[in-house]
Amino acid sequence: MQITTHVIADPDSTYPVVFAPYKLDISQYGTKKRAKIEFEINNVSKKDQAIELVSYDSRFMTLNIPKVVKAGETVKGSVKITDAKISESFTKSITLAFKQSGPNTKPVRFTIPVTRTVRPLSSKLDSVMTSTGRGGGSK
Repeated sequence: MQITTHVIADPDSTYPVVFAPYKLDISQYGTKKRAKIEFEINNVSKKDQAIELVSYDSRFMTLNIPKVVKAGETVKGSVKITDAKISESFTKSITLAFKQSGPNTKPVRFTIPVTRTVRPLSSKLDSVMTSTGRGGGSK
């Protein structure tokens, strides 16, 4: 058996920024509440990038992001589920824009999926998983 691979030293990326993770999954399995997730925005360009919030559903989440990410730097942002939606499963998104300089240039937009699945475990299974230290929530 022969396996052939191609190793790419510098893979393609989005430009001018890269998100990590590129999809935000704030799922909750068990009774332990999970309401917040952090992400990073890495500026891979040679110019500072102003971050403009284009859209998100404020009924489901609050968003904390800086206004600028400097050239070559990484900043952190976070999404927090609102108290009113903490018990719901949903699929939403956040759209951010990064203005580009130059004549006839349009902002570069990125849409980041935000998903949440809520699956409470039965109280018996949850207590077993909690007492053995294997996932699950807490009582």
